[in-house]
Amino acid sequence: MIQKYELKNGLTLLFDEAPHFQSTALAVSFLGGARDEGINEGITHLLEHLLFKRTTTKDTRQIAELIDELGGEVNAYTDSDSFCLYGVVPAQDGERLFRLLAEMVHSPAFTSDDLVVEKRIIEQEINDSLDNPQELAYRAFRSSLWPNHPLGRPITGTMESLAPITREDALDRLKTVSVGRRMHIAAAGRFDGFFKLAEELFGALPEGTRPDLSTPPCSFKTELTAVEGQQVTLFIAKPAPSMLDPDYAPAVLLTSLLGQGNSGFLFQSLREEHGICYDIEASLESSFDSGLCTISGSFSPENTARALELIEQELRRFTAHQVTERDFRRHQRMCLAQLEMEEDSVRSRIWRLLESELLIGRTISTAEIHDLLSAVTLEDINRVSDRFLKGTETSLILAGETAGLKVPTVRF
Repeated sequence: MIQKYELKNGLTLLFDEAPHFQSTALAVSFLGGARDEGINEGITHLLEHLLFKRTTTKDTRQIAELIDELGGEVNAYTDSDSFCLYGVVPAQDGERLFRLLAEMVHSPAFTSDDLVVEKRIIEQEINDSLDNPQELAYRAFRSSLWPNHPLGRPITGTMESLAPITREDALDRLKTVSVGRRMHIAAAGRFDGFFKLAEELFGALPEGTRPDLSTPPCSFKTELTAVEGQQVTLFIAKPAPSMLDPDYAPAVLLTSLLGQGNSGFLFQSLREEHGICYDIEASLESSFDSGLCTISGSFSPENTARALELIEQELRRFTAHQVTERDFRRHQRMCLAQLEMEEDSVRSRIWRLLESELLIGRTISTAEIHDLLSAVTLEDINRVSDRFLKGTETSLILAGETAGLKVPTVRF
């Protein structure tokens, strides 16, 4: 049973109650990730690190010891739209987890020395990504889609952007995002007294204002980017429906048919039949106002042109309406089965609550998603293929060992 309640300060509370569960998942989410940082690029991710350093009553070790004592998982993440503190613990420890996360938000006591340490840690994180050819290729891909915009820049920031950030800057950032209109708190599983405790811990925050999360238009283009490595990583992006678009559910199934699961068309063709890659997949990235369907995989330079030919063949299978009813029903059942199994996971439940509330402004139940996917037909797949795959703009990024590669003509 999903319940929603808004505090007087605008903070949204979401609870997917499952009293038969033995665990509780809790997430405290703040609208305002990398996209609204201004000149302090990477400050939100840095703040995420710093909140685990110390509070007014606990030092770094005491926080770590309490997390281990809870016996589950307590962690955080930052993305383009938000950053989030979350945990999964035994149900009897839900209140202890909630009070810990609240203390980290309300009473941070990280020092300037802590700031130095965390910048060093993030430097290692950045260096690790710079040693990863696939990560470099992905950065090139995002940068090409949104040049000179936060969506196209790394969430970690750079060492140059992090260097001037002070303790006061980090505290100001926390003050900006920890206001009612920017916050969502979600719980799933068994949690007695969740709403009352949430109001006690967060009801006194100021109301504030919600940030602008609109997505700027993508810059579709073809680019070659030299990245150290033995292979070429390929990204192809096509427009896709937003989460509010009636064609979103068919697009989910179309993406599954194209490049998810062992029987996805791209995997069967490029890996199983021709053996020119280890893995290739298609993914759907949608928000309330836009969407992208992305194909990605890595190939040896000599196989890259052949890979593009085979990808084109598989895309044409859709635009020529050659997907069979049997293929469609298999992937529809796969998506429904995955959805049904997620009901056994408190983690999956809180992410569904947050994603639907953050991106489309209302809570969507598993039953509603199940009904939407079940109602999709093969005719819907054909219509969405025509709308988004045939003759639409395409971004093609080849990154890696690109010396000697010719820029291919994009024909899909």
